[in-house]
Amino acid sequence: DDTIMTTHLPADLEESIKIRIDSGHYLDDVDVIRAALNALDEREHRVRLISLLDEGKDVLYMGFSHGLSATHDSAVQAKRELGDPENLIVMDSRLVSMALTLMVLEVAREAEKGASLEDLHQIALDAYPRIGVYFTVNTLEYLHRGGRINSAKRLLGSALDLKPIMMIRDGKIELVESVRSQKKALIRMV
Repeated sequence: DDTIMTTHLPADLEESIKIRIDSGHYLDDVDVIRAALNALDEREHRVRLISLLDEGKDVLYMGFSHGLSATHDSAVQAKRELGDPENLIVMDSRLVSMALTLMVLEVAREAEKGASLEDLHQIALDAYPRIGVYFTVNTLEYLHRGGRINSAKRLLGSALDLKPIMMIRDGKIELVESVRSQKKALIRMV
């Protein structure tokens, strides 16, 4: 069984569990394909998935959170266009970044032990509630550009040195609280 997942896996971890990202070749039982933060379109997903499916591989696609990227929707559409093959599972990880990597690592370890596609999917689903994601930002500029806060909040927050503490919950970014200064935000999160 082979597994395809979307994540940014550090090179030392990639090597330790013998995963290759975008390598074009497959080692052991786990294959990882990296998708950029900007969504892969349906055609790109279809091309990548067809090559694995044509080799008779089982595929578990764990993409960026549906609530934060259109990548998941593109993968779902690609699966439909491929005729909904039984050996392809497209799941919404509801995670991003290192949190998604933690889920990938847990699934990859079990894949190396020979777990079935269905078992790997269940392992990923079971891992989600155990992974918490909290973060803060240095500047409010990107929250403003992304439409998450308006100009008034950006200006006031910047003037008061407010730093939002946010979390990923059910695949979306939510504000937990705001504190004054980056140092206080980091202390509060720990």
